Amino acid sequence: MTSIALAAYNGEKYIREQLDSILAQTVTDWELVAVDDCSSDGTLTILREYATRDGRIRVYANERNLGFRKNFERAMSLCCGDYIAFSDQDDVWYPDHLDRLLSGLGDCDLVTGNAMLADAGGRETGTTARDTDRIVSVPTTPGESFFTMLYRPYVQGSASLARADFLKGCLPIPDGVRFHDQWFGMMAALSGGVAYVPACVLKYRMHGSNQTDHMRWNSLEKLREAFLGDGNRRIYREQLEFLLALEKYGVPGDRTPDLDRAVLFFRRLTTGRTLAVLPFWIGNYFKIYRSRNPLDFMLRAVRIFIFRR
Repeated sequence: MTSIALAAYNGEKYIREQLDSILAQTVTDWELVAVDDCSSDGTLTILREYATRDGRIRVYANERNLGFRKNFERAMSLCCGDYIAFSDQDDVWYPDHLDRLLSGLGDCDLVTGNAMLADAGGRETGTTARDTDRIVSVPTTPGESFFTMLYRPYVQGSASLARADFLKGCLPIPDGVRFHDQWFGMMAALSGGVAYVPACVLKYRMHGSNQTDHMRWNSLEKLREAFLGDGNRRIYREQLEFLLALEKYGVPGDRTPDLDRAVLFFRRLTTGRTLAVLPFWIGNYFKIYRSRNPLDFMLRAVRIFIFRR
């Protein structure tokens, strides 16, 4: 059986559409574990309404607000299936969402699919998450997955599914980690690997209340941070804290050198020693960006060493 973990909070505007899309899955052997984080709107009422209609849906209500990350952890801890799929409250799954992910998992710990971006009204934009992340080709080994996600995280939680025993072994998520999907993706890359399904498995709704946003960096923001702000070093410090948290959990021996080198890379970036990281960056360029195009290499070199992105 596959469990679906849904962390809900003030989602009454969109949650019915997502629940309907889950009910329409071609895979029927699933349970939905929805945990409401003290919503002040009608979210909990809607969830309970759906639970009375379908016995596969279980609804829990927190006594106090836990915040997105802890609420999601609680939802996962209540799951009983062999696999756990991540569900946002405002997306719309395609009918073959679970089918494609289960089929694509293989021997890996986690599988992630592509997502079609949609506007607030649910209208598809014609652009996918892979387009915005500029993934030229898909990593095929754990080492390549690690380096790619270190710089261009491509595991999107709402388009992912993982083995339950693996996920529960990644808990609790360290306090310094902002996004659960990046944490699980990196843990999988350092252990059993990440599989990728190029097909779109859902509509990812873009609106002002998203926990994450594929468009959060526009060109003016990049220029401002590069020349006026401390934003880049802040990002590097966050990434360094993330890697140090991975070290504390422990990784397989054959992946330890990759992690150690990445820690050194970001330590140098946080102190402004950009040139000192040049050999590392060039040596792992293909693993990071999946591209052998010389022009692409030069443009990316300018981007990381001048604009620090």
